[in-house]
Amino acid sequence: MFLTSPNSPQVSDLLRQLLSTRYDPLTHWTSVHRVHGGHAPYTLPNELSASFTIPHDPDSADNISASTIITNYLAKSFEPAVAWLIDPPTFHIEVKTTAEGRGAEFSLSNEEFERARAYMASESERPRDVVLLVRVFNVGEKQGVDFFLDLWSWIKFGGVGVRAVHEFWGRVRVEGE
Repeated sequence: MFLTSPNSPQVSDLLRQLLSTRYDPLTHWTSVHRVHGGHAPYTLPNELSASFTIPHDPDSADNISASTIITNYLAKSFEPAVAWLIDPPTFHIEVKTTAEGRGAEFSLSNEEFERARAYMASESERPRDVVLLVRVFNVGEKQGVDFFLDLWSWIKFGGVGVRAVHEFWGRVRVEGE
């Protein structure tokens, strides 16, 4: 069972704990679900943004942006992220929530799928953008949370399976038509 209102408020709280004063929900929480945290509605087209977007801001105080803090945190368990500290990427954080366990299916829009593919970190030593999947499961019971850095690599190597619910339609472009 998919939940239409993801546990984004809990992820927002986690980001506030990690980023302290560098976290601004009105800037970083780029989803219509931020109203569940008591914030103003997100007004840009929701399909264009991840649940949260943490851009790198080289002009931030002390030269330590929110993106730098996340990169430093990730570098503790993901060695390639150490190289990212020189020029941290923008993080696009997708939150996916289900009432069932870790292996339950969750929805992934075409836009989210394409964002993961466009921003695959595994192809670059220091990517400009990285998609981080935050998988919240067993909501309402003994809740769990998993983090999947570089969602496309997880899809590419089979750690996260995807399937199309509807057909894809294609057309070969022919000159003169």
